[in-house]
Amino acid sequence: MQSANRAGPRIGNVSGHLGVSRFGTKWRARVQRHGITHNLGIFDDAEAAAEAASAKRAELDAAWAA
Repeated sequence: MQSANRAGPRIGNVSGHLGVSRFGTKWRARVQRHGITHNLGIFDDAEAAAEAASAKRAELDAAWAA
């Protein structure tokens, strides 16, 4: 697995979750793999966005390993 895939949130990350950022009063989840950005949607709370980002990363990693 590449080290970029194991990286945590950057210093200064507001949400505390990898792939989750503020979007107005809500939270946006995005995952990037192999140069493609996967926009996962806008969520009411950071935890729901983090779950979506984590699930998508797992899905993409499983597809890549197959």
